[in-house]
Amino acid sequence: MGDLALDVWVDNIRVGRLVQDNYEYVFQYENLSRLSPERHLVSLTMPVRLKQYDTQMLMPAFQTSLPEGALLENLRTRFGKLMDINNDMVLLKLIGNNTIGRVRFSDSDPSVKQPEASTQTLTDLLTYPETEALFVELLEQFGVQSGVSGVQPKVLWSEQGQRIALNQDGYILKSAGREYPGLAVNEYFCLEAARAAGLKTPEYFLSDSGEMLVVKRFDVTPAGKNLAFEEVCALLNRPNHGKYTGSYEEVVSILQKVPCKPVNETNRDIFKSVVFSMMIQNGDAHLKNFAVVYDDPADVSLAPFYDLVCTTVYIPRDLPALTIEGKKSWPDNETLKRFGLDTCGLRTREVKACMDEVRSGINETTSRIESYGSGNQHYQQLCQNLAQVFRSTATS
Repeated sequence: MGDLALDVWVDNIRVGRLVQDNYEYVFQYENLSRLSPERHLVSLTMPVRLKQYDTQMLMPAFQTSLPEGALLENLRTRFGKLMDINNDMVLLKLIGNNTIGRVRFSDSDPSVKQPEASTQTLTDLLTYPETEALFVELLEQFGVQSGVSGVQPKVLWSEQGQRIALNQDGYILKSAGREYPGLAVNEYFCLEAARAAGLKTPEYFLSDSGEMLVVKRFDVTPAGKNLAFEEVCALLNRPNHGKYTGSYEEVVSILQKVPCKPVNETNRDIFKSVVFSMMIQNGDAHLKNFAVVYDDPADVSLAPFYDLVCTTVYIPRDLPALTIEGKKSWPDNETLKRFGLDTCGLRTREVKACMDEVRSGINETTSRIESYGSGNQHYQQLCQNLAQVFRSTATS
């Protein structure tokens, strides 16, 4: 295999070159006199420097942009006979102009092309009667442009000709898929419970059919500026396939080392998020589902919480994605309290307040889940199962 090379961009400034030579990856910042160490770094783990970065695998900071799940399968179907879709550099070339965050990749083009806009409006998406068919159409239209990871079918989408008042036209469309029916409804109510518990979440909408969740991108400011976005998996310098390897203690530790500001609020929020995922039995709260955003690396903040689902309604014997106190099992209240005190550095009253707020948010949402199920026969069983989990874990 010969060399494969891509230009790497930050904020539409070409900052360097990424090269794959057989089984070695090399990234080199170029024209350092033109670069700002604060503005043009590709990752907190890869500051601007003269010395090149070389690894035996694609740098974890760049793996964040790689597609997974349904999007990856779509790319394999469309391009598998023409190119090596299993090669990370090929994937970055296909989707590198529209990724989460502000790092882009291009095949030596003079400038980074802007992603194509859709003629569908958000209102169209939320009210479209055959949502699954619409999602397949959008996946075909935007799949090559989308650098968004995760196994749930999803695709980046941009809107023009808006019919509702929104500040920015960047969204992530998430389809329920056939493997986990009702997943969009599941995630919608988990996000509702998280918001009721006081956790920061993105703006989100559920389609009338219940088959699609639309999540507003939080890595784009109201003025349309892309913020840097980095997952904990990459901050720990682990590849995407290592997202289930590690502990929630490590998540807290790396976020404290960054550090995320304001520090005290971050410690409370990360504790609440872990408690929340344990109480709703979210077995997919892995290293890629915690992240930071920033414009200036001196002012990093915890990203809103995303990809929140109850997994035990599909996999009754599912376990947490990461360990607490060395165990992959649903922790009891005493374990969670020790996690808040010893790992997150909170005071006893703060731990109690956070856990009470999580329970309150879950309880507040449970009756709405049951009401939605009563009015939507297609999701009745899912909502009954989801409400049962919520009631059992939030009151224990």
